[in-house]
Amino acid sequence: MENVTCTPAQAGRHLLGAARKGVVASVAVETGGGWRLCRARLLGCNLHRGALWCERPAPLSGAGSIPLSADQRLALRFACLDRRLTLQSRLRRLMPLVREGRRVELAEIALPEEIVCENLRLCFRVRIEDGTPYRMVLWAMDMQQRLDPDAPVKSFAATVRDLSIGGASVGDFEREPDWPVGQHVGAELHTPETDEPLRLFAQVRRITRPADRPLSCGLIFLGAETPLKTFAVQETLARLVSQQQRRQLSRRIEGPA
Repeated sequence: MENVTCTPAQAGRHLLGAARKGVVASVAVETGGGWRLCRARLLGCNLHRGALWCERPAPLSGAGSIPLSADQRLALRFACLDRRLTLQSRLRRLMPLVREGRRVELAEIALPEEIVCENLRLCFRVRIEDGTPYRMVLWAMDMQQRLDPDAPVKSFAATVRDLSIGGASVGDFEREPDWPVGQHVGAELHTPETDEPLRLFAQVRRITRPADRPLSCGLIFLGAETPLKTFAVQETLARLVSQQQRRQLSRRIEGPA
Protein backbone atom coordinates (compact mmCIF):
# COMPACT_ATOMS: atom_id res chain seq x y z
CA MET A 1 0.00 0.00 0.00
CA GLU A 2 1.40 3.41 -0.98
CA ASN A 3 -0.67 6.62 -0.71
CA VAL A 4 -4.28 5.44 -0.70
CA THR A 5 -7.73 6.32 0.57
CA CYS A 6 -8.99 3.67 2.95
CA THR A 7 -11.77 2.99 5.42
CA PRO A 8 -11.36 3.17 9.20
CA ALA A 9 -11.44 -0.63 9.31
CA GLN A 10 -8.56 -0.84 6.82
CA ALA A 11 -6.59 1.74 8.81
CA GLY A 12 -7.64 0.22 12.11
CA ARG A 13 -4.21 -1.08 13.12
CA HIS A 14 -2.72 2.39 12.77
CA LEU A 15 -5.65 4.21 14.40
CA LEU A 16 -5.64 1.88 17.42
CA GLY A 17 -1.84 1.94 17.63
CA ALA A 18 -1.67 5.74 17.59
CA ALA A 19 -4.36 5.98 20.30
CA ARG A 20 -2.66 3.34 22.44
CA LYS A 21 0.69 5.14 22.23
CA GLY A 22 -0.82 8.57 22.91
CA VAL A 23 0.49 10.04 19.68
CA VAL A 24 0.25 13.84 19.43
CA ALA A 25 -1.72 14.79 16.33
CA SER A 26 -1.66 17.99 14.31
CA VAL A 27 -5.20 19.39 14.26
CA ALA A 28 -6.72 22.11 12.09
CA VAL A 29 -9.93 23.55 13.56
CA GLU A 30 -12.37 25.61 11.50
CA THR A 31 -13.29 28.87 13.22
CA GLY A 32 -15.17 31.97 12.16
CA GLY A 33 -11.91 33.57 11.05
CA GLY A 34 -10.55 30.57 9.14
CA TRP A 35 -8.61 27.52 10.22
CA ARG A 36 -6.47 27.45 13.39
CA LEU A 37 -3.57 25.04 13.81
CA CYS A 38 -3.57 23.05 17.05
CA ARG A 39 -2.14 19.95 18.65
CA ALA A 40 -3.90 17.23 20.63
CA ARG A 41 -2.85 13.94 22.20
CA LEU A 42 -4.86 10.92 21.07
CA LEU A 43 -6.42 9.03 23.96
CA GLY A 44 -8.60 6.31 22.48
CA CYS A 45 -10.33 4.82 19.46
CA ASN A 46 -13.37 2.60 18.98
CA LEU A 47 -13.85 1.35 15.43
CA HIS A 48 -17.31 -0.11 16.16
CA ARG A 49 -18.57 3.24 17.43
CA GLY A 50 -16.69 5.10 14.71
CA ALA A 51 -15.08 7.37 17.28
CA LEU A 52 -11.64 8.78 17.97
CA TRP A 53 -10.92 10.53 21.29
CA CYS A 54 -8.26 13.13 22.00
CA GLU A 55 -7.54 15.93 24.44
CA ARG A 56 -9.13 19.29 23.69
CA PRO A 57 -7.07 20.74 20.78
CA ALA A 58 -4.66 23.42 22.03
CA PRO A 59 -3.63 26.20 19.61
CA LEU A 60 -0.01 26.28 18.50
CA SER A 61 0.09 30.07 18.73
CA GLY A 62 -1.88 32.73 20.51
CA ALA A 63 -3.24 32.81 24.03
CA GLY A 64 -6.31 31.07 25.37
CA SER A 65 -8.32 28.24 23.87
CA ILE A 66 -10.40 27.95 20.72
CA PRO A 67 -14.19 27.86 21.15
CA LEU A 68 -15.44 24.39 20.22
CA SER A 69 -18.94 23.12 19.62
CA ALA A 70 -20.65 20.01 18.36
CA ASP A 71 -20.51 19.45 14.60
CA GLN A 72 -17.49 21.78 14.21
CA ARG A 73 -15.24 20.84 11.28
CA LEU A 74 -11.65 19.79 11.89
CA ALA A 75 -8.85 17.81 10.29
CA LEU A 76 -6.25 15.58 11.94
CA ARG A 77 -2.87 14.30 10.80
CA PHE A 78 -0.65 11.91 12.73
CA ALA A 79 1.82 9.10 12.15
CA CYS A 80 1.94 5.57 13.48
CA LEU A 81 4.37 2.83 12.47
CA ASP A 82 5.27 3.52 8.82
CA ARG A 83 2.03 5.30 7.88
CA ARG A 84 0.76 8.86 8.18
CA LEU A 85 -3.01 9.26 8.43
CA THR A 86 -5.00 12.34 7.44
CA LEU A 87 -8.72 12.62 8.10
CA GLN A 88 -11.35 15.35 7.88
CA SER A 89 -14.31 15.06 10.17
CA ARG A 90 -16.50 16.81 12.74
CA LEU A 91 -16.50 17.13 16.50
CA ARG A 92 -19.24 15.10 18.15
CA ARG A 93 -18.97 16.42 21.70
CA LEU A 94 -16.70 17.53 24.53
CA MET A 95 -16.67 15.49 27.75
CA PRO A 96 -14.98 16.15 31.11
CA LEU A 97 -12.30 13.65 32.09
CA VAL A 98 -9.92 13.26 35.05
CA ARG A 99 -6.54 12.16 33.68
CA GLU A 100 -3.42 11.71 35.82
CA GLY A 101 -5.00 13.68 38.64
CA ARG A 102 -6.03 16.66 36.54
CA ARG A 103 -9.29 17.60 34.91
CA VAL A 104 -9.23 17.77 31.13
CA GLU A 105 -11.78 17.93 28.36
CA LEU A 106 -12.07 14.93 26.07
CA ALA A 107 -13.00 15.59 22.44
CA GLU A 108 -14.91 12.86 20.62
CA ILE A 109 -14.38 12.96 16.87
CA ALA A 110 -16.40 11.01 14.34
CA LEU A 111 -14.31 8.72 12.14
CA PRO A 112 -15.02 9.58 8.48
CA GLU A 113 -15.74 7.00 5.82
CA GLU A 114 -12.45 7.80 4.05
CA ILE A 115 -8.98 8.30 5.52
CA VAL A 116 -5.85 9.16 3.53
CA CYS A 117 -3.06 6.74 4.43
CA GLU A 118 0.44 7.69 3.25
CA ASN A 119 3.39 5.35 3.12
CA LEU A 120 6.14 7.20 5.02
CA ARG A 121 8.81 5.02 3.43
CA LEU A 122 8.22 6.97 0.24
CA CYS A 123 9.28 10.16 2.04
CA PHE A 124 12.86 8.86 2.11
CA ARG A 125 12.90 7.89 -1.57
CA VAL A 126 12.51 9.95 -4.70
CA ARG A 127 11.83 9.00 -8.27
CA ILE A 128 14.31 10.66 -10.61
CA GLU A 129 12.38 12.34 -13.40
CA ASP A 130 13.23 11.82 -17.04
CA GLY A 131 15.84 14.25 -18.25
CA THR A 132 17.54 14.61 -14.85
CA PRO A 133 21.21 13.73 -15.43
CA TYR A 134 21.70 11.24 -12.60
CA ARG A 135 24.05 8.52 -13.82
CA MET A 136 25.66 5.57 -12.09
CA VAL A 137 28.71 3.58 -13.15
CA LEU A 138 28.86 0.02 -11.80
CA TRP A 139 31.48 -2.71 -11.81
CA ALA A 140 31.62 -6.20 -10.32
CA MET A 141 33.54 -6.57 -7.06
CA ASP A 142 34.79 -10.09 -7.77
CA MET A 143 37.74 -11.92 -6.24
CA GLN A 144 40.15 -10.76 -8.96
CA GLN A 145 39.26 -7.14 -8.23
CA ARG A 146 39.81 -7.69 -4.50
CA LEU A 147 43.19 -9.39 -5.00
CA ASP A 148 44.43 -7.00 -7.67
CA PRO A 149 42.92 -3.49 -7.44
CA ASP A 150 44.90 -2.48 -10.54
CA ALA A 151 43.33 -5.18 -12.71
CA PRO A 152 41.24 -3.92 -15.68
CA VAL A 153 37.68 -3.16 -14.65
CA LYS A 154 34.68 -3.79 -16.86
CA SER A 155 32.23 -1.04 -15.98
CA PHE A 156 28.59 -0.49 -16.89
CA ALA A 157 26.94 2.94 -17.09
CA ALA A 158 23.24 3.30 -16.33
CA THR A 159 20.55 5.90 -15.61
CA VAL A 160 19.30 6.33 -12.03
CA ARG A 161 15.52 5.92 -11.92
CA ASP A 162 14.96 6.33 -8.20
CA LEU A 163 17.22 7.08 -5.26
CA SER A 164 17.17 6.78 -1.50
CA ILE A 165 19.68 6.84 1.34
CA GLY A 166 19.75 3.04 1.31
CA GLY A 167 19.68 2.15 -2.36
CA ALA A 168 18.76 2.92 -5.93
CA SER A 169 17.07 1.55 -9.01
CA VAL A 170 19.02 1.85 -12.26
CA GLY A 171 18.22 1.06 -15.87
CA ASP A 172 18.87 2.03 -19.48
CA PHE A 173 22.32 0.43 -19.41
CA GLU A 174 24.62 1.38 -22.25
CA ARG A 175 25.53 -2.33 -22.24
CA GLU A 176 23.83 -4.84 -20.01
CA PRO A 177 25.75 -6.70 -17.31
CA ASP A 178 25.26 -10.40 -16.74
CA TRP A 179 25.07 -10.35 -12.96
CA PRO A 180 23.12 -12.62 -10.62
CA VAL A 181 21.05 -11.38 -7.71
CA GLY A 182 23.41 -10.99 -4.75
CA GLN A 183 26.35 -9.74 -6.86
CA HIS A 184 28.51 -7.23 -4.96
CA VAL A 185 29.37 -4.19 -7.05
CA GLY A 186 31.24 -0.94 -6.82
CA ALA A 187 29.24 2.15 -7.73
CA GLU A 188 29.90 5.77 -8.65
CA LEU A 189 26.94 8.16 -8.55
CA HIS A 190 27.31 11.20 -10.82
CA THR A 191 24.95 14.17 -10.25
CA PRO A 192 25.02 17.88 -11.18
CA GLU A 193 24.86 18.78 -7.47
CA THR A 194 28.10 17.03 -6.49
CA ASP A 195 31.56 18.13 -7.62
CA GLU A 196 32.89 14.57 -7.40
CA PRO A 197 31.07 11.24 -7.86
CA LEU A 198 29.92 9.40 -4.74
CA ARG A 199 31.72 6.08 -4.41
CA LEU A 200 29.85 3.23 -2.77
CA PHE A 201 29.80 -0.51 -2.31
CA ALA A 202 26.44 -2.04 -3.19
CA GLN A 203 24.67 -5.34 -3.75
CA VAL A 204 22.26 -6.32 -6.51
CA ARG A 205 18.94 -7.15 -4.83
CA ARG A 206 16.65 -7.25 -7.87
CA ILE A 207 17.01 -7.81 -11.61
CA THR A 208 14.10 -7.21 -13.96
CA ARG A 209 14.19 -8.29 -17.60
CA PRO A 210 10.74 -7.59 -19.11
CA ALA A 211 10.26 -8.71 -22.68
CA ASP A 212 9.56 -5.25 -24.11
CA ARG A 213 11.73 -3.11 -21.82
CA PRO A 214 15.45 -2.89 -21.05
CA LEU A 215 17.03 -4.50 -18.02
CA SER A 216 16.82 -2.74 -14.66
CA CYS A 217 18.54 -3.45 -11.35
CA GLY A 218 17.65 -2.69 -7.77
CA LEU A 219 20.65 -1.95 -5.57
CA ILE A 220 21.11 -1.75 -1.82
CA PHE A 221 23.98 0.42 -0.61
CA LEU A 222 26.39 -1.32 1.77
CA GLY A 223 28.62 1.64 2.60
CA ALA A 224 31.82 3.34 1.52
CA GLU A 225 35.50 2.61 2.10
CA THR A 226 35.51 3.77 5.74
CA PRO A 227 32.85 4.56 8.38
CA LEU A 228 33.58 8.31 8.08
CA LYS A 229 33.16 8.18 4.30
CA THR A 230 29.97 6.14 4.75
CA PHE A 231 28.47 8.82 7.02
CA ALA A 232 29.50 11.56 4.58
CA VAL A 233 27.94 9.72 1.62
CA GLN A 234 24.70 9.12 3.55
CA GLU A 235 24.46 12.83 4.38
CA THR A 236 24.98 13.72 0.73
CA LEU A 237 22.37 11.17 -0.40
CA ALA A 238 19.87 12.57 2.10
CA ARG A 239 20.51 16.08 0.77
CA LEU A 240 20.08 14.95 -2.86
CA VAL A 241 16.81 13.16 -2.10
CA SER A 242 15.48 16.18 -0.21
CA GLN A 243 16.42 18.57 -3.00
CA GLN A 244 14.74 16.43 -5.66
CA GLN A 245 11.57 16.11 -3.56
CA ARG A 246 11.38 19.89 -3.06
CA ARG A 247 11.89 20.59 -6.76
CA GLN A 248 9.23 18.11 -7.82
CA LEU A 249 6.77 19.42 -5.23
CA SER A 250 7.41 23.00 -6.38
CA ARG A 251 6.73 22.05 -9.99
CA ARG A 252 3.48 20.30 -9.03
CA ILE A 253 2.32 23.36 -7.08
CA GLU A 254 3.23 25.85 -9.77
CA GLY A 255 1.82 23.69 -12.55
CA PRO A 256 2.80 23.80 -16.22
CA ALA A 257 4.18 27.08 -17.51
